[in-house]
Amino acid sequence: MEGVLSKDMAMFGEYLQTWKLKLSTTKAMSAAFHLNNKEAKRELKVNFNNETLPFCSNRIYLGVMLDRSLTHRRYLESLRKKLTSRVPLLRPGWGVGATTLRIATLALVHSTAEYCAPVWCRSAHTCLIDPDINDTSRIVTVCLRPTPTDNLPILAYIHLVDLCHNEATLSLGRRAMEPGQLLHSALTHPSSAHARHGSQMECGWANKPTRLRIFIPNTGTHHPGMTFPRRAWVWLNRLRTSVGRFHSCLYKWGMASSAACECGAEEQTVDHVVLVCLIHRSPLGLQGLTVLDDETTEWLLNTCPEI
Repeated sequence: MEGVLSKDMAMFGEYLQTWKLKLSTTKAMSAAFHLNNKEAKRELKVNFNNETLPFCSNRIYLGVMLDRSLTHRRYLESLRKKLTSRVPLLRPGWGVGATTLRIATLALVHSTAEYCAPVWCRSAHTCLIDPDINDTSRIVTVCLRPTPTDNLPILAYIHLVDLCHNEATLSLGRRAMEPGQLLHSALTHPSSAHARHGSQMECGWANKPTRLRIFIPNTGTHHPGMTFPRRAWVWLNRLRTSVGRFHSCLYKWGMASSAACECGAEEQTVDHVVLVCLIHRSPLGLQGLTVLDDETTEWLLNTCPEI
């Protein structure tokens, strides 16, 4: 292998000499990618102009660290540290609305998390960055930690991370399909793959057994409520997800001695507050939380309990 690589480098040297170019031997390195653990410590000795190129086991290319077995664990660990340092910038909230927080989240966190995603998105260690991504969605939606994580990006109007990674990969494939590209003859039908991606997003949400789908049936449209004042935005999301400071939840978490409601009901759940409660009932029930009419908006601002 080393002899073949050295021979190829000699041919490459002739090409550089023909076009009056010079290779920077201080930056040129050799690297090996394989799954043979027995030769994990083996260093390739590739020669160029009678000099041995330095061997690097963890090569960094365009900011992405490439390890021997291409697990991308080290790169994802460094990415997690970078995201962890950026999430606190959003925590104070700056006294702004959900729309501004969403834009800041996409700019500060998601843009960094999606850099070169087609390279590492299929790694088994992508779960390392999930907690930071979920934290940013919680900051935008002001949902409590027990809220299901698959509900957070829908409420924040941010595309699911896995689907964004798939879209980036398909976009790269469509570019490779352009005439004159190296992989033009090896790839086929990128447009149909893009169509499958779009249908996968909508069908996946339509088939998901979650209460949130009652209020947000379509993930591709900007759902109402993000322009509300912070108080109404908080109560709206907690009513939609059924996770809030309801007496039933507090009792379940061991933070209250009883699950009873102030109206005398045995259990204060989200359905009880919205549909039945004599003190806190919503004017139009679940339908009002879907269309967000003037009466429901006024109820969220002034009458809704502290949940």
